[in-house]
Amino acid sequence: MYHQCVFAALMVATPLREAYLLVWSEASRTIPDKKKAAIVEVLRTGALTFLFGFFIWNLDNIFCDPWTRIKRAVGWPTAFFMEGGFVNCGEDYAVLI
Repeated sequence: MYHQCVFAALMVATPLREAYLLVWSEASRTIPDKKKAAIVEVLRTGALTFLFGFFIWNLDNIFCDPWTRIKRAVGWPTAFFMEGGFVNCGEDYAVLI
């Protein structure tokens, strides 16, 4: 539980700090607008990638049991080709998160 709370706190604090540094801090006045736009684009891409990974992780949590039952019903070797598909039942989506 501790890990989840700290992670959530970081996910809230980091964008707030980034916004402060880019908009309200004294240092923000020294950053050219073109550079700020590039930084915002990188941050936006990171946030969207995180949200997509979180979405996929939740789909994995929802559909893991039914997908596993289907794989067991069809048996080997067909089930082998169903691995690594959309639902991996706990496999590493940490790359996206």
